[in-house]
This record gives sequence, C-alpha cells and structure tokens, in this order.
Amino acid sequence: MPRVKPKTRPAASGVMTSADLAARQYESYGIFGKYKTLLGDPEVGCALLLHGQPGHGKSSLAIDLSHYFAAYHGPVLYCSSEQYDSKSLQDNLHRAGGAVRGLDFSKKLPTDRELANYDFLAIDSVAHLGLTLAQFTTLRERHPSLCIILIQQVTKTGAYRGTTGWAHDVDVQIEVKEGVATTVKNRYGRISSIRLFDWGDVQAELDSDEPATKKKKRR
Repeated sequence: MPRVKPKTRPAASGVMTSADLAARQYESYGIFGKYKTLLGDPEVGCALLLHGQPGHGKSSLAIDLSHYFAAYHGPVLYCSSEQYDSKSLQDNLHRAGGAVRGLDFSKKLPTDRELANYDFLAIDSVAHLGLTLAQFTTLRERHPSLCIILIQQVTKTGAYRGTTGWAHDVDVQIEVKEGVATTVKNRYGRISSIRLFDWGDVQAELDSDEPATKKKKRR
C-alpha cells in the first residue's frame, strides 16, 4: 500500500512538533564525577528532592552537593533554620571540603530579589522552613533557571512528613539511608547509588561519645 503523504498543517497552540522538539537546545550543567553517577546531567532549573530518616545523611549529602555546585557550576544559597550557625553545620561543611566561594548560608527563605544572586537554592528542611507545595510551584515559575534542592524528612515507615505531592513535582528523587544515597526517580539518568560515609564508623563514633550510664540503660 502506498504511503499517504502527511497533510501540511500549522501546529495548534501549545503543541510542539517532533521536528521542533528534536531541534530544541536544552542547557545542562555538565555535571561530572560522583554526582554524574548519581544524577546524570540535569538541565538548568531542575528540582532535586533528598529524603530519609533523621541522622542518615540527608544534610551531609545536601551540603556536599551544594559545595560541589558552588565550586564548579554557580553560587548556592543553603537555607537551614534548624542548623544555621551551629557546629553540626560547620562539621558538614568541613567534611565537604571547607569554605568555598559562592556558598552562602541563611536561616530563612530568601526574597525574589535576594535569589537573583544565586543559581542554586537548598532548603533544609521543607517542613521546618514551612515551604508549601504551592509556594514551591510558584518559586519554580518565577525562577525557571534556579536549581532547587529540597531536603525532606520521612518517618520510620518511609512516609513523608506532610504531603506526598513533592515526589511528583521534582525531577530527581534521592533516598539517603545509612550513609548511602540512591536515586529512586531520575529524569536525566539511570538509577544508581553512591556511598557518603561508612555507617559503621558513624555508629561507633556515636557509641564512643555516649555517656556510660546511657549505654547501660540502652543495653
């Protein structure tokens, strides 16, 4: 049967042809190293969600990733209402490599005017800073080239603290458990894992710092 010649027609409003899509140029960050393994090569303006139980390494990953972005891809604002100006935040920064130009910290969410100075925004944590899903959507609409890194706590059963809608609205979702970061959703690469630190060493360090009376009670 002879092939029917397709009709020539104008594209409807809000419709992209396959030719347009094939020719479109999308800007990516050019990520390399261990984060290329974990993330692939996300496009500019992507959204990442890091989640896990308390103490498993979410903030360690978030600060290390922010340190990497600041060093190689653009200025980062790290918002942390819980750990701002604390030794724990300082320890995480030292583990990531120490001070780096372009990485700033804040106790509160920035204004639109303040965000004009940054290419990346880390929010640690979503619940503690009171960011709603609607506010997140508005933030992405107002700053389409801003990469947003969300840190979200989960319960022991793996449920999010708050709405579950966050996972659907991000491009990359990463679970952090016992010092290992694993992508569970990734629009830019395959599912993969990287080790952040040795979980056994962390537990041994916690035991060594714990008062003897508490150790006896725990046993």
